[in-house]
Amino acid sequence: AQLVELITKAVGPNGMVGGQYLDIDSTNNASVSGDAKFINKMEWLKTGCLIQASVEMAAIFAKASDIEKVKLIDFAKVFGRSYQIYDDLVDVVETSEEAGKATHKDEAEGKNNTLTLLIFIKRCYKWQNKEQIFY
Repeated sequence: AQLVELITKAVGPNGMVGGQYLDIDSTNNASVSGDAKFINKMEWLKTGCLIQASVEMAAIFAKASDIEKVKLIDFAKVFGRSYQIYDDLVDVVETSEEAGKATHKDEAEGKNNTLTLLIFIKRCYKWQNKEQIFY
């Protein structure tokens, strides 16, 4: 029952489904392009929470100690976030043949993600520096 509860929570509206909703809702939405908190939450829900649930379920099944569970969950959180960033990079730098899936679609579809957030920050920085030249 505990395993079912974990995966159900990770897949449901406060998990992957919620993340996919936020992803769709934020597509072509400039108001969230620079919102790091929103993008981190969206990407965590889309991917990270599923990876964490998988690791938690394995730890429970393996009867891991409390310390082992904490370490595994910490790893899962970092890995989940890293995987989403990697996936976003694949979309930008690899061909469809290299990736084994369609690529170069996020920018074309107006998706907001960590990479678009970094581009937003870079543009703001450049704009700020140009403004300072005039003062």
